[in-house]
Amino acid sequence: MTWSIDRVTIGNISYHLAGRYDYEQAYLWFALGAALDLPEQDIRRTEMEDELETEQIAPLQRETTKLFDALLAGESLEVMLRPAEKE
Repeated sequence: MTWSIDRVTIGNISYHLAGRYDYEQAYLWFALGAALDLPEQDIRRTEMEDELETEQIAPLQRETTKLFDALLAGESLEVMLRPAEKE
């Protein structure tokens, strides 16, 4: 049931980031939550959008799409969020 755990995690991450004023990261996670049809995520995404410059939004949308596609492919958020190992 990784999917349901990830859906809860997405909501928790986005609300935490919004409270810390990391609008870019909060936008990314609210957008992902909205794509997963989580309650109120589209409203919060729009609130974060209002805090960002227009040119910041397109790269965040591309990153959201990558995360969404990875989730659909069955990847875990834990794996996706793990820092890359240095060679």
